Amino acid sequence: MPQRDLMFINALLGQDEALLDKPITCSFSPFGLSAMNHLMIFIGSINVASPSMHQKSVETLMQLFNDKFPQETLFVNTMGWLDGIGGICLEKVKKSVNPTMLIQLTKTENCSSFVKNILPNGISHIQIPAREKNKAPFLMPKELRNFALLAYFGQCQNYFMPLTYINAFSPVCVCWDNIAIYVMGKKVPPHRLIEAIHCSFVALCYVHQSFMLDSAQPELPRTLYNDPLNECIGFGLVRAADEANHLLYIITPLSIQQLKKVNAIIKGNIMLPDDVFLKQPITNVPLPFTDQSEKAMRPSRQPVKELTNATPNQFKLD
Repeated sequence: MPQRDLMFINALLGQDEALLDKPITCSFSPFGLSAMNHLMIFIGSINVASPSMHQKSVETLMQLFNDKFPQETLFVNTMGWLDGIGGICLEKVKKSVNPTMLIQLTKTENCSSFVKNILPNGISHIQIPAREKNKAPFLMPKELRNFALLAYFGQCQNYFMPLTYINAFSPVCVCWDNIAIYVMGKKVPPHRLIEAIHCSFVALCYVHQSFMLDSAQPELPRTLYNDPLNECIGFGLVRAADEANHLLYIITPLSIQQLKKVNAIIKGNIMLPDDVFLKQPITNVPLPFTDQSEKAMRPSRQPVKELTNATPNQFKLD
């Protein structure tokens, strides 16, 4: 079958760690061409933190497939987690997809050869023995995710210039006046949203206007009603913020044309590698943090006073 006739939905979170988008999104693309996503939905986690969000994402991708590619063959990659929440999500995926064939990878001790059965509902059930893992040293999933994340931001590197650190990449300046800021699974007060996404890995998304929630205070950013269905356009690193001028400085390989579509910046529970904070030199690298005076800062922005060592009989905070 020609590759263009086979479509692919990735409903598996937390695997395929060598690619940044696969563990944290549900996506729809031609099979084997994940860079050509027709739609990518940011889930915000490497596991099913929100089963309802996962289900809505799969249903949305299925609707897109049925609307635009009804004659094509579809392959859906699901989770192998069969107990608890994982089992519930798998059953909901099967209900949404309504497959004609189920392919199950099993342990070699349970299945040593190719086995095909017909289930009572008429669906073909194929069992295939899984390949044994190589016992040679291998990288942990977290390490693979970290490498994938750093490689993604490495696209910001100018190939004709000497290699440099992430904190030396030129950020894009984004005004948040018309952009919603949201943290998945958390109810963050509007005056804490900038702090919540600062120095964080975020998804740069487009969401429907019905999800938008304006702040009661014009100096604070908009947010979203709830975990939204979204079109994830790409990812970014919020390097700094200028709250006086409503600006965010974001490191991202997305083009300006792609960024024009972004109307929501969404944070999940994906953490930056420790080395981004601990092993990058910052000498002579300007950091565009807000330069407003202390008097203009809110209490949460005032600098922490330096404390002197207290004597055994005295401990006083000024």
